[in-house]
Amino acid sequence: MRLRGKTGRETRTFEYKNLAFPASAEDNNFLPRLWATRRVGWLVEQIRSNGENKELRDEIVDLGTRYGIVTPYTSYLATDGSERREADASGFTRRSNNDSRNSRPSMNAPAAKSALSITGESAIRESKKAKDQQQSLLAIATQDDEVIQTGTVKKTGAKTFYLENGIWTDSEFKEEAKLPEVKLRFASDEFFDLISKEKELARYFSLGEQVVVVWKGKIYRIVK
Repeated sequence: MRLRGKTGRETRTFEYKNLAFPASAEDNNFLPRLWATRRVGWLVEQIRSNGENKELRDEIVDLGTRYGIVTPYTSYLATDGSERREADASGFTRRSNNDSRNSRPSMNAPAAKSALSITGESAIRESKKAKDQQQSLLAIATQDDEVIQTGTVKKTGAKTFYLENGIWTDSEFKEEAKLPEVKLRFASDEFFDLISKEKELARYFSLGEQVVVVWKGKIYRIVK
């Protein structure tokens, strides 16, 4: 692989030999979330500087829910999931745990207005705050295989799960995708046969007795 770029007026080239790019790899599974966290930080800064628009907001919500990243638009990730739908002090809409993965900010959120009105000393404060938020997001991204927030959101490996009606549900799960589904009873012979063949699934199935996982084009549903 040859990598070429410019720094100032100087063109630099780097060559890497004997590289191998496997179709899939289990090492460094923190990288997708690290990328998503940096991307969210950049998007938040764009909204702060230029005002809110639907495209930026929707991308933040999508990345936040998929990777379990707490943002101004996914503030429900920092709760215990017991709150009902209501507008909080920041103007964003919170929802109950049942539809938390699909939460969206209130359309009258003040982000755009506040971004346009920031000047002078307040701009410096807001810029510093945005940088601090990005650093906090980066710190979150480096935490692997542990509970991100209180009880209702968990990250294991490269996946994020939400506790919905007692079921740990993969953030990639979408009912409308109509993927083929495999249903297994927890701790059954079929259950153990599968995780002996697909060892990566074992870490996801260990979340509880009821789990929904999207894996290699299929939905695996573990039931009691």
